[in-house]
Parts: sequence; structure tokens; C-alpha cells
Amino acid sequence: MRRITLAIALILLLVACGDGEGTSTTGEETSSTAEATTTEARSTTEVTTTTEAASTTEATATTEAETTTTEAATTTTTEVTTTTDPVTVDPGLPSAESRSLIPWSDVGTGWHVALYDASDVDPITDGPVVLYLVSPDGTRYEAASWAPDDRPWELHDVRPDGTAAIVVGMDPVSHDTVWELVNLTSGSKQVVHTAGFPENTYSRGPEVKFTRPTGTNLVVYRSDGTDEWIERHSTSGTTLATVYTQDRIDGESLLSLYGQSGVTILVKHHGGIAYIQNDGTLINEVWIPMDHDCDPVKWWDSDTFLAACRGGPASAPHEWYHQLWLLETDGTAGSALTSIPTGSVDVVDFGYVSAYQAGSDTLLQWAGDCSAGAAFVLQPDGSGVLLSMPWFSGEGYRITDVVSGQMGVYSWAACGEEDGALAAASPGGAFLHQLVPLIADTRGVIAVLPVGP
Repeated sequence: MRRITLAIALILLLVACGDGEGTSTTGEETSSTAEATTTEARSTTEVTTTTEAASTTEATATTEAETTTTEAATTTTTEVTTTTDPVTVDPGLPSAESRSLIPWSDVGTGWHVALYDASDVDPITDGPVVLYLVSPDGTRYEAASWAPDDRPWELHDVRPDGTAAIVVGMDPVSHDTVWELVNLTSGSKQVVHTAGFPENTYSRGPEVKFTRPTGTNLVVYRSDGTDEWIERHSTSGTTLATVYTQDRIDGESLLSLYGQSGVTILVKHHGGIAYIQNDGTLINEVWIPMDHDCDPVKWWDSDTFLAACRGGPASAPHEWYHQLWLLETDGTAGSALTSIPTGSVDVVDFGYVSAYQAGSDTLLQWAGDCSAGAAFVLQPDGSGVLLSMPWFSGEGYRITDVVSGQMGVYSWAACGEEDGALAAASPGGAFLHQLVPLIADTRGVIAVLPVGP
């Protein structure tokens, strides 16, 4: 009798688990379903582990007490779910797998998030937009999608663990610029910032990006046309701190690079670059080369960052030519990574704007007018030699990352970054395989960012 009773209880438990569709809301993100266009459903039953707030939380510096506290707790939900994740069907889209098949334990550096626009360019026909999570071997997973009349146009940032992204588009009614946090584990979308006129008209802002190293909060650029400032927000929209404020000058804007420790941030302002706690407390001003205007680009190591600088000797031949410097957060003098051309510089030559360490070599990203782009190999004298990529025949390309002997190459075939694709190549320039191909006459990949810090 006891065995029969236990068996009946087990059957009832299994039925109860199979009837419900599991949902998980963790921390400040919401979980909802927002899918678009014609879809092909793929059903899978699996055991999933959802972790939306990273186990290593970010520290928050505060002015009210000389202490450091964490911003978010870890919530892990393990449940048996039956998921039906759609894959958008359109002749202008590449093949892809269902979101439910993403191997989250493998996602990390070497992966990419790509925004693909299936709109036809000849004749002009609006199509769906899909956000893909792409593995290093070229397996594409559809993480989210938008209908043709609700298309985002930019991918601003990816959470370091690859579980979320920030995309920007336009409200079809108000025409305000809208930033959405897209949950790549569920496909849900959450508006985290809206900017109307004049804030949405500035060329170098506004921006909404994740904090580092976990992406628990957001860094948001704000302006009222007279002043401009950078705030730190929770993903629910609460303003946690104002980091830096200055008067706004046309053609210039605050730029920021979040620190790897989770409690600091670099802010490019009118006078240079400040190293600041994330509550707005100034740590120190960073040394920059005299008479230069420098933008922080990326972290080189824990205390050194790469900066693209204009001015000085380069301002005479061309004021927009960039020289790369390695600058220090402690205020000590930095060092030039690239040299200044000795001859004249073409007006369409913007110089080197980023760099990547590839084994014993350093690869330089060059940029020019009309979205021209190419890679060079750094030489001992600071000059660059063009990286040979005989397989490439487009208008320009940009290195996305270099991980484990593989280089991501985002390329486009027309001025303005139209007809985009994503490929994998060796750091020496040899073609390896396609990551996201261009299909027919679509716009293709319109934005791509690597997963990682």
C-alpha cells in the first residue's frame, strides 16, 4: 500500500511540472515574451539553470560612508521547463538555431552578438531584424527578433557574460530614441531609457551601457542642451549616482569607460580624462599628452587603458588623425603606441582608432572616411604594415576581437556599413570560416559586438 501511495504522489508531481510553463524573474530584470514576424516553432524539453544576476556582484562606492557595498545578490533558479522558442523565417535571414539550444556554460570570450537586418536594399523592402548569439565555430542562435515596423538600428553594448544586450531604436509614435535591454536567455525586452529632443540629436551621445565587470547596472549619458552629465542607473531605471557633470559644447561630449574593478570609471571631459569612483568622487586626473584630445577606447590591463588621441604634431596635416597611446590611471605619464606619419596625411585618413594584442603581434585598427576600415600590424617604430587578407574584397572591415588564435572580422561591402557580414580569420589574415553570412540583397549585419569584459 505504501508503494502504491508513493507512486501516485510521484505521478501527480510529474503532471504538475509538465502542465506549467516556468518563468523566472531575477533581480531588476523582467521576464516577458515579445516575439515578432512569421516564426517556426521548435519545442524542446530540458533542464535549465537560469542565473541572471552574476555571482560576482559589482561593488558600489558611496559618499555617505567610507565603505564599499555590493549592489545585487545572486539568485539561481533550477527548474524543469518545456520551452517553445521560435526561429524567424524570412528569405533574407541566415539559418539559425533556437534560443533554447544555447549552451550557456560555453558562452564567453570568442562569442559574438550580431544584429542582422533582413530588409531588402534593391528594391527597398522592410524586413525583420534578428539578434543572434554566435559561437566561435559559426553556430548562430536567435536570441530576439523585431517586426519590420519596429526595427532597432544599433547595438550599444553586451553584458560581459553574454546574457543581455542594449539595442537602440525609435518609438514609432513619439519618435523618441529608445534603449531596450534584451534578455538573451528569454528574448524579453525592457525599455531602460528614453530620450527626446534635443537629447537624441547629439552626434556622440547619448549612450547607455552596462557597468563592469558583471553588468549589474547601467551607465547613462544625459543632457538638457545646456549641461551634460553621466549617471549610473539600475536596470529598473532608478538613478543611483551622478558621476560627472559639465557644460555642453557642440561637437564635444562626455565619454566613459567603466573600470574593471566595478567601482571606478574613466570620464573624458573638456579638460582631459578623469578617473572617478562610480559615486562621482574624483580619484585623480589622468596624464594625457600635451595639447592632445584623447578618447578612452579599451582596457589594456588592470591599470592601463588604450586611448585614441588627436592634436599635437598631427593637428597640422590633419586635425582628425588619431595616434594611439597607453595611459595610466594613477596619473603618471603614459607612452605612445603608434607614431605620427612624417609626411602629409590625407583628409580622409583618421589614423589608428583601436588595437588588439595577438600573441607577439599587436594589430591596429585603421579608420577612414565613409566607413573605410582595415587592419595593420604594429612595427617597432610605431608605424603599421597592412595586414594581408586576400579573401576580402569589400569596402572596409573592423576587428571585433582576437581570442585563442581566432580574429573576428566585421566587414561591409558599401559606404555606410551596408551589406555587412561577420567572419573568422587567423591573426595573420587567413580566412577560417563564416560566422554570419550576408544573404542576398539584405542589409545584413548592421552591428556586432564581442562577448566578454
